[in-house]
Amino acid sequence: MDSKPLSDDRPGAEGEPGEARYFAGHSPEAFEAERLAVLGQMLNPLTSRRLKQLPIERGWRCLEIGAGNGSVAQSLLERVGPEGRVVATDINPRFLTGGKLPNLEVRRHDILADDLEAGAYDLAHCRLVLAHLADPVRALGRMASAVRPGGWLFVEEGDFGSFGAADPTHPRSEEYDRRVRALLGALQAGRFIDCYFGRQVPAWMQRLGFVAVGHEGLIRVSWGGEPSARFLQMSNQLARGPLLAAGVLTEADLEGLDQAYQDPSFSFVDMTLFGVWGQRPG
Repeated sequence: MDSKPLSDDRPGAEGEPGEARYFAGHSPEAFEAERLAVLGQMLNPLTSRRLKQLPIERGWRCLEIGAGNGSVAQSLLERVGPEGRVVATDINPRFLTGGKLPNLEVRRHDILADDLEAGAYDLAHCRLVLAHLADPVRALGRMASAVRPGGWLFVEEGDFGSFGAADPTHPRSEEYDRRVRALLGALQAGRFIDCYFGRQVPAWMQRLGFVAVGHEGLIRVSWGGEPSARFLQMSNQLARGPLLAAGVLTEADLEGLDQAYQDPSFSFVDMTLFGVWGQRPG
């Protein structure tokens, strides 16, 4: 199949920061609310476990970049208590409601374009945000600058190097692997997302001067019908237009992926979700 690199063809998208590049930035509200809820089902228990490894104290001021529906910000509020504060930012904060919580500030914010208070936060966190940005390393550096001396930076990013069918004998596996290779190749070539940014974060955090840098990567096998499969199915649906326009996948390919993600007998290795944390010296 002839194809060209996948790109975002919405007017004004080229060269724009944050929202213009993010493929779900303009998705229908009800659909995106469901997609974010499914993402929370998948990842909130893991993020909560990782946060418990950090010495978060009551009274801390925390920053959540790309807060989505606010589920992680809510977990942070529980850790810092009423005397603490959480600033939850998003390029489109339509699912964030902080008006009823005096210690939650909701902020419309683009990490690549808008200022942040320097050295103001005890903890800065993001999950599955940076790889979608035009310059993820610069965004990481801006987050790092917002952390106070002695504070912590905690980043969770995906890496699709592990992605593929889990059972090579399953009748769907060969076509599934062909389709996801085409998809990931186009995403990477078009700089739509850095599919392999997760593995890079530990080194970048060290280069930024952070110490006590720790990391882990979670790889798991999922089956059709599970939350991970539903999330991928919904994400493919959002990207359907650009995928077809670029000639990356055909209607039959997309239908085949949909069927695989609904088939409880089909298993696949999901992306690796890296968690990386480090402390700013001082």
